[in-house]
Amino acid sequence: MNIIKAINNNVVSCLDDNGQEIIVMGKGIGYNAKSCSKIYENQVEKIFRMENQKETDKLKILLSSLPIEQIEVSHKIVEYAHNILNRQLNENVYITLTDHINFSIYRCCNGMDFDNVLTNEVRIFYPQEFAVGKYALELIYTNLGYKLPEAEAASIALHIVNAEYDSSINKIVQITKITQKAMELIEKDENILINKSSSRYDEFLSHLKFMVLRMFSEDEDSNKNMQDNNLKILIKNIYPKEIACAENVADFLHAQGVKSLSDEEVACLAINIHYVNLKRRNI
Repeated sequence: MNIIKAINNNVVSCLDDNGQEIIVMGKGIGYNAKSCSKIYENQVEKIFRMENQKETDKLKILLSSLPIEQIEVSHKIVEYAHNILNRQLNENVYITLTDHINFSIYRCCNGMDFDNVLTNEVRIFYPQEFAVGKYALELIYTNLGYKLPEAEAASIALHIVNAEYDSSINKIVQITKITQKAMELIEKDENILINKSSSRYDEFLSHLKFMVLRMFSEDEDSNKNMQDNNLKILIKNIYPKEIACAENVADFLHAQGVKSLSDEEVACLAINIHYVNLKRRNI
């Protein structure tokens, strides 16, 4: 890798072997760095490969304007999330999360109160990501000395979810709100009493969450393989109350502009509702 320019003492922009600009981070890697000089693997802690030049330029501006301690904390949070979730994260998270943490610290220093109205929803539907957010708060306090409120754990978690599913933060917030409303619709059904102590409760929540995520992310033709009307008819005969509830959820989702649930997905949702329904028939 050949250096293009030092961004600060610990970050440089380089050209990789394919002539693509990348951002490289390492202890003292930018100190006295000169254009065209080489960087070796034992000097490198992290390589940032962004989606395009625009995102690369954004990252360079961000890294050049922030304290290295904040950058390192953001890097540790992302790496921790990657290890805990065992999922590939969009590299843009280094931009969005670092920028978010910087603004959160600014608000903390200036006595600006802030809250996240979705804290409870994030805790319920994204428990692993929320745990990453809690870890992030501890890391920020330990390394930077700022004690941020628990609401920030939810905000950080949403940035991680955004990076997991390669979606905009606004879309993830919208999905979380709609998932919660779908849950409320199920809980208001007079024939359904959700057993939150059930061993199947977490599975039910995961199914609901990923179902809504799919409805927002799939192509128009993506449900063609999930049109088993026979399954829906069978489940309707066995679990009539649950299928009615699932159909209400499907109608609600469609009214939100989400693509229609397939017959098979309605049936699968009904099955998941059945297993956590205290009013279920013993079949």
